[in-house]
Amino acid sequence: MGSTPEFIVHRPPRAGKVAPNAAIVLEGYAMGDAQVTVTAKHGTDDMKVTVEAVAPLSYEQFRSTGTFYLVRPESGEWPHDTTVELVSQKPFARLDVAIGHVRDHTAPGSVSLASARPHRVGLPHPYDVVGFEHGVFEDAASPIVIVKLELDGSTRTGAIQEGRAGVLAFAPDTTVGHLQAITLTDVAGNSHRIVQPCGPAPFIKATPLLPLTCIAGTLEAVTGAPGTFIGTTDGAGGGFSRGHYVTTESFGSDVEISVSASRLTAEHEMPIEIAFRGGFFGVTGSSSWYLYEHDGHWTGWKPTPSPVGPGLLTLRVVQSGQRVSGYINGELAGTFDLERPLVAAPVGIHFKAHPNKAGQIQFHDFVARAVSVN
Repeated sequence: MGSTPEFIVHRPPRAGKVAPNAAIVLEGYAMGDAQVTVTAKHGTDDMKVTVEAVAPLSYEQFRSTGTFYLVRPESGEWPHDTTVELVSQKPFARLDVAIGHVRDHTAPGSVSLASARPHRVGLPHPYDVVGFEHGVFEDAASPIVIVKLELDGSTRTGAIQEGRAGVLAFAPDTTVGHLQAITLTDVAGNSHRIVQPCGPAPFIKATPLLPLTCIAGTLEAVTGAPGTFIGTTDGAGGGFSRGHYVTTESFGSDVEISVSASRLTAEHEMPIEIAFRGGFFGVTGSSSWYLYEHDGHWTGWKPTPSPVGPGLLTLRVVQSGQRVSGYINGELAGTFDLERPLVAAPVGIHFKAHPNKAGQIQFHDFVARAVSVN
């Protein structure tokens, strides 16, 4: 016989009620091969349930802070818009769980990684782990996100608490390969697989699967739409979170950069930017733009030549030496002369979102090419 958890608590989703097609998530302090038994009632009717234990895939597992237990009806769904009573044995706990009436069909959102290569992470003594630092996993209807890592032919699966950043961790003596893909699954079974998730060191193979290197955030190709990508910010705190993607090629001569982009999240007052050599050309969905080199030298906020809204923007930059010209939907917004000497550098796309949030843009037709400007 295995030992039993020392406590059982219910982890409700951030949305409040459990979706009828989702698991109820319990958490118990588990040691060794701990077992937990749960019975369920709806009113006076007994319900047959299954219980699945999922270990945390984070450094908390080295601190024995809990195992997640996913409780589901043996068949069908939870009764809609009602309350289900759960009882766990050893220890004894009686829990009333509210069930909603809306089924969950939305997969977890993207997550940002500090790096797609494992590295040693400094945690409070005496814990020493190798892993991947990650941003916030967001899924309002699921209190945990089940994460599957594909690592150069091997896989690892575990759970992360929704809304929490941390470390996807391994024991320090574990050999961990580069991260080739990550699949995020909520407790209703909705999945989101990200091929070659990226951080500052994104490439798993010698030939990249994506046309841009991630400096911050994640970048995904849109299935069935060649040349179309979704960028997600890194969820960082401070003044803003950011997504930043640059070419693998450096440009040392005059360059033209263009892209069509739109927000998928609601921060339309924040800029989508083209990152040129030495600065940024930013445009908001509230009809403002700027050209920026550094805090002491930029245009300030300017009104766009024509009003723009929260829809698709086409941005273009032509850089000839120190002179930079920015265009919005085909119209010249303004011209700006840089102060600092230029060196060869990658160019690309940058955008901002609210701090601690995973903002998203979708973009297509990104082009960066060397040109001769008369």
